[in-house]
Amino acid sequence: MKIGIIGYGKMGKDIFSCLSEKLNDVEFVIIVRHNANDFADDIVKKLGKDIRRKKITQDQYDLKLKSFVFTDSFSLLSDCNMVIEAVSENLNLKRNIFSDVEKLVSHECILATNTSSLSIDKIFSDVLYKERCLGLHFFYPVKLSGFIEVNLLEYSGQTIKEHISIFAQSIGKSTVTFQKPYHFYLNQFILFCISKAFSLKEKYNLSVSNEIEILSEIFPIHGLLGMVDSIGLALLAQSESELPVKRISNDIEYAKSMMRKWLADGCSGEPLYWLDFMSEYESNLTFNDNFKAYKEQILLEITAAVLNEAVLAADDNQTNYSGIIFALSDVLGLAENMSYYYNLYGYDRISNTLRSTELYDCIATESLYNKYLL
Repeated sequence: MKIGIIGYGKMGKDIFSCLSEKLNDVEFVIIVRHNANDFADDIVKKLGKDIRRKKITQDQYDLKLKSFVFTDSFSLLSDCNMVIEAVSENLNLKRNIFSDVEKLVSHECILATNTSSLSIDKIFSDVLYKERCLGLHFFYPVKLSGFIEVNLLEYSGQTIKEHISIFAQSIGKSTVTFQKPYHFYLNQFILFCISKAFSLKEKYNLSVSNEIEILSEIFPIHGLLGMVDSIGLALLAQSESELPVKRISNDIEYAKSMMRKWLADGCSGEPLYWLDFMSEYESNLTFNDNFKAYKEQILLEITAAVLNEAVLAADDNQTNYSGIIFALSDVLGLAENMSYYYNLYGYDRISNTLRSTELYDCIATESLYNKYLL
């Protein structure tokens, strides 16, 4: 098998690292615009360290040494079985890439984009054989994430679904599969939850640091708002994103409008800038000193919103609901699974909280909660 990877930035590098570690007897063609030799030398050095530390055997070293090539020539993709594009989120760039690649590869070669926001239909608009095209969204860091988000075109055939399922299993991943209007739903869900955190920040007059302190009890990795910092405002707030799930579109637009405001106020859109910016931005503001008194209510309100949206999404995607519930828990880094929180609070408390706080217009029935969370 031969796999092409186009782009060797943050995601392309992480995808290659995961695949090359998990897959044996696979050749890789990595398309880079410059410094091909430098990238290759870095991999050789890493393999050298691995063999010295006895992480790999001599046979594995020899095999992996011959398994990759870095190049700026698309022509080397010609006999690939799969091509994964992982360049920056630029629609015209991605569309032109696949238009060029299709002319080089066989009709059976799977064409996958790692986009997290751009229209898949538009990306593959110039490709003639669309049944082998799909969105294959890896989450960063790829090695630690337990799943891949698969976004299918209406043309995507059964064969490609089976191939992707086998591929994911071979690298130790589960898949969660979506079709319109649920393309990039995991990103939409993240934005929905961040929007609720922004609303609670305003409602209880919390600083970012105080809210993270509270929310870390159920989002221990990042306190939910830490995701804004780690992903960066530019990617989260970009206007090109397709957000077709109507029931959460207003929440998502609210979150994006807040992020656009901070960008306009001078915050960098790159990752790992927002928390420092907010520390300075909020330094002269006055916040609720008694915020810990509202901790339990805040946790209940955010949990109710998270569970309710997860249940509704599962019901809209019934054939894949278990994968969806797992993926949503995983992408948020919940301290416990969703069933734990449902058992903790119970349906009456959750639904009453949603009604009394107007956190959500559409509230799932108890039977749906029991079906998907018990």
